[in-house]
Amino acid sequence: MLIKDIDVIPRLRTIPGVGELVSANIYYAAVGDITRFPSARKLAAYAGLVPTVSQSGGPTRIGHITKEGSGELRAIMTQAAHIASFPRTKISL
Repeated sequence: MLIKDIDVIPRLRTIPGVGELVSANIYYAAVGDITRFPSARKLAAYAGLVPTVSQSGGPTRIGHITKEGSGELRAIMTQAAHIASFPRTKISL
């Protein structure tokens, strides 16, 4: 199956920060059928982008991301968020 034949790739490219070629394809390769996740939170947990939580009778402590799951997917999602957080500016010479 060719990438151009996969109907979700163009929709993935509409996400801010997702590149034309590489990141949309990596998202699809790592996640596959997105309908297997009932919520965005479940997808984030799959990628390891949720915080660690420590609860032991005292106050709840929220720590760093868990880094469980696909490191490649987590890296691409983090990079896409970083790119999307900066406005695109054109430099005219």
